Amino acid sequence: MRRNHSVAVQTQSPGSDGVFTHDLPVNALSVVNIHLRPLNETSTAANFQSALGIAGALNRINISFQGQSVVSMTGRDAMAMAYFRHGIQPMQATHASTDNDRRIVTIPLILGRRPFDPDSCFPATRKGDLVLELDLDIADTGYDGLQYSVETEELMGATPSEFEKAVQLTDTPATTGQNDFDMPLGNL
Repeated sequence: MRRNHSVAVQTQSPGSDGVFTHDLPVNALSVVNIHLRPLNETSTAANFQSALGIAGALNRINISFQGQSVVSMTGRDAMAMAYFRHGIQPMQATHASTDNDRRIVTIPLILGRRPFDPDSCFPATRKGDLVLELDLDIADTGYDGLQYSVETEELMGATPSEFEKAVQLTDTPATTGQNDFDMPLGNL
């Protein structure tokens, strides 16, 4: 097995909010790194956002295989998942609060129990079967001029026996009393 680091999506500068769709590589996939590169909008010092605030630019991250979600969550949830589930503290570069400085925040999505594990990653697919959708908010309090790119870590020749599925389920509970939540059917 050999690792292949590739750029799945070159740096994009969307002109408006929206959902942006990209095909992911066909080889076994271990990690998807989403890089957010906004400009600070700190004409007022109180506008400065932390890395978690910048991750809020991702209203939804969705990786789907043949139309079924494998990963579906917000950017903030993805940062929390990386930290609390995998022990990876998402990092940022240029943590300066200077107005119009370019910031970089990287959010890793691990598709197995551990990064680079050939037994626990997403298996090889056909072109167009594994799709990444990013629902972006390009300007909010503390940032504007958002750019993004996506890099992947492929495991050439890996034949995994498992992968992790991470989807967000939301529900508005009743004001009082107990609430039941249905778990998705069909997952092992």
